[in-house]
Amino acid sequence: MSMQLKNLPFDAEAITNFTKNRNEPKWFSEIRLKGLALAEELPLPTPEKTRIADWNFTKFNVQTESDAVDQLSDLPEEISTLMGKGDQVGNVLIHVNNSAVFDHLSQNLKDQGVIYTDLATAVREHSDCSQTIISRQPPLINTN
Repeated sequence: MSMQLKNLPFDAEAITNFTKNRNEPKWFSEIRLKGLALAEELPLPTPEKTRIADWNFTKFNVQTESDAVDQLSDLPEEISTLMGKGDQVGNVLIHVNNSAVFDHLSQNLKDQGVIYTDLATAVREHSDCSQTIISRQPPLINTN
């Protein structure tokens, strides 16, 4: 038995306002609106061994901010211990809720011009590059 999402807690106007508040480019807003239209008509996946009938797919905080930290030592211990020390810290981006809270990119990669950031920042600050990469991805469904 497939399930469908009915009565989503947001509409096209809410999506448009959300993208404007985040200063996202028009092309990304259009992708979000297309996703909203598909969410209303496509069935949810039917997992074979996981009961999702009681899962909450519609009541959640859309925008939950988390504070960024400047140093590895400012992260919670359970995270910072996974990162290594000094030169052992790899290229890492830590995301909590809707926020990138810590990032580290080696100087070698910075010198090569590597862009290493979260998606929200990428589409806002590197729109052309992001659009090129995102547009290369295959569609999620067959639209023929």
